[in-house]
Amino acid sequence: MNDSSIFTILIIIIIITLIAREFWCWYWKQNKIVSLLESINKKLDNYNMSLENNSITPKISEEKISNIENKVDEAVLQQNSTKNSLCKVVSELDKIYKLYKDEIYSEQEFILEKKQLD
Repeated sequence: MNDSSIFTILIIIIIITLIAREFWCWYWKQNKIVSLLESINKKLDNYNMSLENNSITPKISEEKISNIENKVDEAVLQQNSTKNSLCKVVSELDKIYKLYKDEIYSEQEFILEKKQLD
């Protein structure tokens, strides 16, 4: 045999070895993933069975829940009333500004009107 054929055979053996190694690692990796998924599934089944056997009771009483809901409702109502009053003030200021801008008021009248709102 000449040197080129030995070199070619050596390269082919190396390539086959690398391909076989990649396949082997991929195969074991897939098996490991499958076994992990099976163990997760088994643990989830056990957990599900334990939940079905035990009745879960809420830790917060109905009275506390209704109390919390009432406080939330009060806070929302308070926020809405504050929002409405702010909208009224802004609309009044906007009217005064438009009148001043149209030069209906003098600067002193504008300041007096603004003080009355405050």
